Amino acid sequence: MRRVTKELGIPMIVDEIQCGIGRSGKFFAFEYADIVPDVILVSKAIGGSQPMSVVIYHKDLDAWQPGAHAGTFRGNQLAMAAGTVVMNRVSKPEFLAEVVEKGAMIEQRMNALKKEVSIIGDIRSKGLMLGIEFVDPLGQADHLGSLPPSGVVAAKVQKECFTNRLIMEKGGRYGSVMRCLCALNVSKDEIGLMLDIAEKAIRKVDADVKAHH
Repeated sequence: MRRVTKELGIPMIVDEIQCGIGRSGKFFAFEYADIVPDVILVSKAIGGSQPMSVVIYHKDLDAWQPGAHAGTFRGNQLAMAAGTVVMNRVSKPEFLAEVVEKGAMIEQRMNALKKEVSIIGDIRSKGLMLGIEFVDPLGQADHLGSLPPSGVVAAKVQKECFTNRLIMEKGGRYGSVMRCLCALNVSKDEIGLMLDIAEKAIRKVDADVKAHH
């Protein structure tokens, strides 16, 4: 895509609002693709809980005249100070390495559990951005051998997690993917607790699905 957009003179815009600022284990997620986009959209994490969004673009695209880019919420000093602290900390290699390590803890535990239950489909992850797909184990597999995604099963797992004081968000096709987006400074003990609750919930729903069929 980067090659084609360059050849055609089309600006490549990358949305890093959720996956950027260390979430993927690199400062920007697009670094995994070894590309340099023309425009980068950044928000949420960069403000360190303060309202802040940034558009980073190549100087060749700068059409603003001096003083033209103004507005009520431009340059919030507190957000700028918080953003500076966030960037200084998150950009450190040791911090990013820890994000990768923590994400691997979750991925390995879920992959091990996948071998023991019937309701987990695909597991996708980059750093502390993970998606765990739930499937209908009695559904018809597609030509690739993948079982159909099940939002119903995912909702049951989500409810069981909530009952045990763990909030999990759903997304993906048919709401079948449980999204795991821990705070980047989450401790390994907290990850362990989260995984214990999630595994217990998944095993219970898996047993219920098998019992009702």
